[in-house]
Amino acid sequence: MLCVECGTNVNEIDRFCRGCGAPRAKRRKTALLLCVFLGFGVHRFYVGRTGGAVGMLALCVLCCASLGLRFCRGEIGFLAPAVLSGLAWAVWWLTDIARICRGKFFDKDDRPLVKGPTGE
Repeated sequence: MLCVECGTNVNEIDRFCRGCGAPRAKRRKTALLLCVFLGFGVHRFYVGRTGGAVGMLALCVLCCASLGLRFCRGEIGFLAPAVLSGLAWAVWWLTDIARICRGKFFDKDDRPLVKGPTGE
């Protein structure tokens, strides 16, 4: 993989570039797979955006908890918290998938995710 800062070759096991010291770039494919299969914010933890990851996780937990409490109590009535938090999470999740696919999703240092092992 090539360093996105200086262009030198970075080994798979190195976390930082030996030429300039920049952290190794995150891969777009890994972020996309994490987003699709573990959509509750794991992909945001992967790229270092922990604030958004915690927010996404909180929306997911709020949705599941409010749905679980309603069904355990046998109350099907007022589902607004579950529906609103679930809808907000789903829109955020789909937006992240689209941004990752288009290459518009960035890591915590606002660097784009690279396509493959060559650093494209």
